[in-house]
Amino acid sequence: MIKDRPQRLGLIYINQPLYFVTFATRDRKRIPSFDRAQLALEQYAHCAIAKFNVALGRYVIMSDRIHLFVRGDRSLILSSWVGGLKRAISVRAKIAAALATRIL
Repeated sequence: MIKDRPQRLGLIYINQPLYFVTFATRDRKRIPSFDRAQLALEQYAHCAIAKFNVALGRYVIMSDRIHLFVRGDRSLILSSWVGGLKRAISVRAKIAAALATRIL
């Protein structure tokens, strides 16, 4: 244990956890089209609500990364959902490289 590190919180949710997700382009390359990236993100979010009971909250699209809030039920496998989102954005925005992920 690292000295003076605060203790982690215990379980603070029951059925629908809220995640803050950040992912960036590989090698910090610029997202070529914010409009296409936003359209892909919104279409994926509408599909997620209808098919998987997953809701997309507030989000920010920056030049080389995206920050967003995601809420789903206990069956949500966040890594798979984010992977699908990254593929959808990559195809739509024509980002050549895959996106790297960091979930906070």
